[in-house]
Amino acid sequence: MRNFESKSIGFVLLLVVLILPHDSSGEAPSNIFLDLRLLVAAHPLLKSFESVSHRFKGTASEHIPGGEDGIRALISEIQQVEERLCSSLKILQQQLEGTSSQNRLISEKKFLVEKKIIEKWTAEMKKRVYNAYLIPSRPGVTPINSIYPQILQIMRDIKTVCLTLKTKYHSSIVMDISSLFPLIDDNELKYPLLLKNLHNSFWQGKFNDPQTLPWLREGKKYWASNLDGSWVIPFGAMDVRLESIRLIEQQAEGK
Repeated sequence: MRNFESKSIGFVLLLVVLILPHDSSGEAPSNIFLDLRLLVAAHPLLKSFESVSHRFKGTASEHIPGGEDGIRALISEIQQVEERLCSSLKILQQQLEGTSSQNRLISEKKFLVEKKIIEKWTAEMKKRVYNAYLIPSRPGVTPINSIYPQILQIMRDIKTVCLTLKTKYHSSIVMDISSLFPLIDDNELKYPLLLKNLHNSFWQGKFNDPQTLPWLREGKKYWASNLDGSWVIPFGAMDVRLESIRLIEQQAEGK
């Protein structure tokens, strides 16, 4: 996990609690928890993330090496691909003349699948060319906000997984426990502050003590340094971390 965090693009994984309407199916609700760090790490898009450039390889965010020459070469490649696509349509039409309806169906289906892949690639590369001109005096270098579409896609897929699991288990609460797991040095803890009974005021609805936030931060570090991760919430919640990883892989790869 440390290796992933060192190569990440600075995703800030906040503690997220999704409180959604109670399911009225008659089945008793259950609370579930997952780990957003694992979902981000398991997403197929992360395989193409380059830690040095902080861009996603093969997408519109990727830098174009070679400056102006590299951009012109990519434009030429896009044009050649589009020309081959047009030619392949004419060739297909000639090949289908006089063929059976079954062979026509197979050939046309194969062509449409390949056509969709090519069109998706050319559209992505045209965006890449556009992004490569957005930084003055640095042709080929794409701006950092060019990775937003990939980040948004990861976020949408994670949200879909959360809602899928919520529905499956009729859960009223879906908790992210990722913030409980950072490795913490015990020497950093401020035990005198932790010994103060500040949580008593929370039950009374009082959060205006200036030491409230520091106390919560120290509490988080304390639990992070003492939990082994095998069972974070032993009572009242179901661990769906492994299932959520399988779902995020299926959700993303199915696109």
